Amino acid sequence: MQLGRALLGASGALAMISLVACGGKQSTGDDATIDDAGGCVGAHCIPEGGAGPIGDGGIPTPPPVRDGGSGTSDAGAACSTMCGGACVSAEDPNHGCGTCKACASVANGTPTCNAGACSTACNPGYSACDTGCCACGDTQSDAKNCGYCGHDCGSAACSKGICENVVLATAQVDAYAVAVDETYVYWIVEGTGGDGAVMKLPLSGAGDPIPVAQGLSYPAAITVDAQNVYWATIDAVMSAPVGGGSVKTLGNIMGSPAGIAVDKSQVYVSLAGYSPMDKGSLIALPLTGGSQKILADNLDQPRAVSANATSVYFADATDVFSVASGNTHTYASQQYAYAITADSTHVFWTSGLDNGAVFQGQTKGGPAITLARNQFYPNAIAADAKDVFFTVGQGGGGHVMRVPIGGGAPVALAAGQAYPTSVAVNSTHVFWVNFGTGTINSVPK
Repeated sequence: MQLGRALLGASGALAMISLVACGGKQSTGDDATIDDAGGCVGAHCIPEGGAGPIGDGGIPTPPPVRDGGSGTSDAGAACSTMCGGACVSAEDPNHGCGTCKACASVANGTPTCNAGACSTACNPGYSACDTGCCACGDTQSDAKNCGYCGHDCGSAACSKGICENVVLATAQVDAYAVAVDETYVYWIVEGTGGDGAVMKLPLSGAGDPIPVAQGLSYPAAITVDAQNVYWATIDAVMSAPVGGGSVKTLGNIMGSPAGIAVDKSQVYVSLAGYSPMDKGSLIALPLTGGSQKILADNLDQPRAVSANATSVYFADATDVFSVASGNTHTYASQQYAYAITADSTHVFWTSGLDNGAVFQGQTKGGPAITLARNQFYPNAIAADAKDVFFTVGQGGGGHVMRVPIGGGAPVALAAGQAYPTSVAVNSTHVFWVNFGTGTINSVPK
């Protein structure tokens, strides 16, 4: 799931949101004023720890650091974590790295904390693996155990614990969003007006990119199921068979699409207005086409959306929501989410909190857990049955990351990426778009 294109303007180019200094904080709107106490007042004020908004040229500014808890230590300083009425370190594995539940012991290793989550420091001669710490050689250079035991780079080399990623396609100017199945990788080329396109390529990267649809008005969001690939433009929701065939318009829309998802019967699209101050909505359309239904409206910059068999999950500029049986509920408040994905039991999202974080919740609700902290601009997320994959960073310093569901040490699968803006997974590989260089890339999971 990619970062919602709610932050794109009607021109199709990345929009600029001005930052307004207000009461020692920042605002993304000119409605902000300073009250008598010197605080920021206005619908678009960003609270301490809020997500970094998009800055000049659509380049996101880093989110501020947020204190993880409340309370006071014996010395009178602010306490980040309270467990059983006592102030403890959020980096103490005996207190679960801030969760108050001790990290599990692991054979051939020692429990530690990493980015606010339980991790393991393996003993000399052992390296991280799915079962804890295994003896598997040099994970910094072994292409069969690259970065961690069992991570096979295939035909690629392993250097400094990272497999050399494969560039499947180049010269894809304005490539933005990606989706994948077991046969093809699909992506959006935004274009500059009526020249946007949906492209695909065999997973091997053999041959030239194949047009699925051309002449589109700012396509922005894409997903795929077993039968069709689906995408949204500023004026329509469309689909085409994965094996090739005619493009079908499922319904007309009006707005800037930020995310798209499908279940067995409907396609869901989150729509932003044409400017950051406009309100947005979440709509649903039958997979066979027809009239749209508004599931939620009056949203503040809606972003990515994900669906499982029973519910739809989406985020706006502040909160995470769920829709079930036609009813919309606030799933998690003040999350400042960038991207979201869900399976049958979990909801995962990236956030501007904690200097960039990845969170995991249960679809049935309840407290969320932190999978990673201090992940600068985590702008895209995907998951399989074992792991969560996300992209971080800007410029040429972006990374593609992996972290186990339930917690563990985040591991870099790719480094030195240029604005990775979207990520998708299939049974064997991770795929992403580098917006900065117009490339489609992959690496073994």
